[in-house]
Amino acid sequence: MTILSMTGFGAATVVTPMGLVSAEVRTVNSRFFELHTRIPEELRSIIDPWIRERILVDLPRGKVEVRLSLTKTELHLVASALNKTRLSELLHLGSLIEEQAGGRVQPWQMSELLRWPGVLSAPETDTRETETLLKAVMDQAIQGLREARQREGAALAEAVVLRCNEIEALRVQAQDFLAEALLLQSEKIRARLTEAFDGLSDESLREAIHDRIRQEANAASIRSDISEELDRLGAHLKEFGRVLSDPKNQFAGKRLDFLSQELHREANTIGSKSPSLALTQLSMDMKLAIEQIREQVQNIQ
Repeated sequence: MTILSMTGFGAATVVTPMGLVSAEVRTVNSRFFELHTRIPEELRSIIDPWIRERILVDLPRGKVEVRLSLTKTELHLVASALNKTRLSELLHLGSLIEEQAGGRVQPWQMSELLRWPGVLSAPETDTRETETLLKAVMDQAIQGLREARQREGAALAEAVVLRCNEIEALRVQAQDFLAEALLLQSEKIRARLTEAFDGLSDESLREAIHDRIRQEANAASIRSDISEELDRLGAHLKEFGRVLSDPKNQFAGKRLDFLSQELHREANTIGSKSPSLALTQLSMDMKLAIEQIREQVQNIQ
């Protein structure tokens, strides 16, 4: 089965003409698509417009965070040009801050200056090569993310199937209890009403009352009959199994969320119509298992 979790993480690195680029992609659950990117200015114009389109191919909903970091290797630092004007501005700014702080702040470190935007200018390179490498590293990170989501999705699917099996066992048990529970309820109603009106002396009136007692007992049994709810519960469970086992279904989350709501509706109705304490307890057990399913499917794509 191809069930994907909404939560995952993927990472990859590549050496480009501009330096070492690390790509990270992480996702968490969200009803809608949200993309947040953190990309160095040197790379933003090259890759930013493409990222959104690429992410949407695999991640149509959820909160997605893409982070690219650029690290200058020694080779890139040597080849880079020093922006002396920008460096002088930073040194002057640093001295003013030190003077105002009265020695309470540390002076600039060389590593900090070299990382500051605009201090080092990368040598002229073919941006097409960098773009190709950036797209490749993003593809690798997304593939790693997808594999992580598949692993977690498989675990989520197993948990959901386990809970569905529990609900099916409870449903079968409820069917076994139902006939006896309806009969006992009907007999109790008949006995109570008969006892209430048994002292009447008018024979014709007593016969009419006994006939009405039978009608009321039958009507109460019909109102408490949960056969239809149990049948619909079984149909929803079968649909759960079909969705989870469909190898082509990569976006099952919303469908499963809807089905879990329908399961809860039927279990709730079973509890409200239940003619016996045993069936009421079964309904509560069903709702507990259904709630656990709902928690799991919230994290399925």
